[in-house]
Amino acid sequence: MSRGMIIIGAIAALVFPAAVGASAQTPFEGTFSGNATVRPCGVATLCAYEPLAGKARHLGRATLTKQVVVHLTSEPCAGGGTVSTFTQTATLTAANGDTIELAGAGTACAVRGHAIGSATLTTTGGSGRFEHTTAILEEHFDHNLATGTVDSRLTGTLAKESRRY
Repeated sequence: MSRGMIIIGAIAALVFPAAVGASAQTPFEGTFSGNATVRPCGVATLCAYEPLAGKARHLGRATLTKQVVVHLTSEPCAGGGTVSTFTQTATLTAANGDTIELAGAGTACAVRGHAIGSATLTTTGGSGRFEHTTAILEEHFDHNLATGTVDSRLTGTLAKESRRY
């Protein structure tokens, strides 16, 4: 291959980059707390609204607003209490209003007045600088059933799809 062809190829790569490509994954973590409002919404089913506030990497001060549907079971937990399963949708909102929309499912164990659980969340959308962002986040939480207080920690990765034309 001639030197001229290599130069033309390099110029073409700069002028006509790939239309869409995935960027590197960026670590994400955030901690949030607040109070949940829980009400019955079916047989052995509870619905929870959880407006949580905290801080997150890449968002700064942020809110995590969750809508959770909990399915109670009679299955015992290893440490006592009972297992529940749940599905949830959530919105992470940065201080400037940019959002990451999430959905997922998980399990919790209710024992000694606390529901301790975890879930896997993935993106369903986003806005602002988080438009075209994908995320896989693990949530670990402690919900004090007597006071309604929820402490939640999210960890995982974000990846912004690069869009160049």
